[in-house]
Amino acid sequence: MFKDFHDKYKCIFIHVPKVAGSSMERVIFETNKWLVSHVKAKDYIKFDKDKFESYFSFGFVRNPYDRVVSAYHYLRGGGGNLTDETWAKENIYKYNSFEDFVLNLQNDNERIKILSWIHFIPQYQFLCDDNKKILVNFVGRFEKLDKDFKKILNILNRKDKLIHVNKSRHRNYKDYYNVKTYEIIRKIYKNDFDIFDYDIEDKKYFNISQQEFLNILESKITTKNANLEFLRLDNNLKIQNLNKIIKNKDNIIQNNNLKIQNLNKIIKNKDNLLLFQAKYGVAKTRIQNQLSYKLGQTMIVNSKSILGCLIMPVALLSIIISYKQEQKIYQEKIKKDPSLKPLPLESYPDYQEALKLKNHFSYKLGQALIQANKTWYKGGYIKMWFEIVKLKREFKNKKI
Repeated sequence: MFKDFHDKYKCIFIHVPKVAGSSMERVIFETNKWLVSHVKAKDYIKFDKDKFESYFSFGFVRNPYDRVVSAYHYLRGGGGNLTDETWAKENIYKYNSFEDFVLNLQNDNERIKILSWIHFIPQYQFLCDDNKKILVNFVGRFEKLDKDFKKILNILNRKDKLIHVNKSRHRNYKDYYNVKTYEIIRKIYKNDFDIFDYDIEDKKYFNISQQEFLNILESKITTKNANLEFLRLDNNLKIQNLNKIIKNKDNIIQNNNLKIQNLNKIIKNKDNLLLFQAKYGVAKTRIQNQLSYKLGQTMIVNSKSILGCLIMPVALLSIIISYKQEQKIYQEKIKKDPSLKPLPLESYPDYQEALKLKNHFSYKLGQALIQANKTWYKGGYIKMWFEIVKLKREFKNKKI
């Protein structure tokens, strides 16, 4: 249905037969080929309504009297292909004159057969929906072809010129009509006359009083006003829907921006944490390096075997001596470079998590040993064993 040239030129041309469509098509789509075919506007909409409405759409119409004459002579001359010629041999060649052809349209079967052929299909069927509402953005007139086509080119921002092809070669259409044939065509193509305002010219062909003509004009004005009101309401609805879409997209953008800000904040915090840890380490490691924790861990590990218990005093003494030496060296470094002085544990990002280590059994056990060592002369070591039993009971109850 939609072709690549529609996407390229951002427009949809509804080619109504016998309204100079071939000439316009070659200019608009810059081709010497017949591309569009006679696809109706409502068929485009059924296929993809959103795409149809997103492109500029247009078509041209012609005075129905003139169009029927043009189609008749076109087909009588063989049409544009073998299919046209075959159909014309059966349905057009049998008439001696245009008048005979029109008079025979009063026959229901003949009229239905003729109006089913593409060149005689009423124009409104190409440009309107089933309710006879015009679907395209612009309807030009064959009678003002050059002027209206320039409007199309201006809208599409083009500088081309119209080159006429398949130009009809017959007398002025008025030479083919009389009062009777005028009436027949006027009745058959009533919708074309009414919708595209060719009924305003009725006074040229029929004996219509001034009052009847004024009534026609008044009726058309009422219809046009109703159409304008519909368009106004339809445009307002479209604007509201567009505003709603814009608002929803703005909300999505704001939410995405907020997510990005939060992600950037998380990344920044992680970067700051990594920089801090690279320079100062983590609070957990500092607590694990404290003497209480090291002594407690050693006591737990060595208590798991007889040999470990036997060498435990030596292991503990070794840790104490090593710790004091490390502290001495560290203090000397701080004297030389005060910036090496450790930050308070409270300033570490993982401080709260690290505090949990101070409640571990190993840390409490180490604290008990240090306290016993300080008060050995007061029975500190004896008190330590009671403290150990108490700690074991507390931690056992916590697990339960």
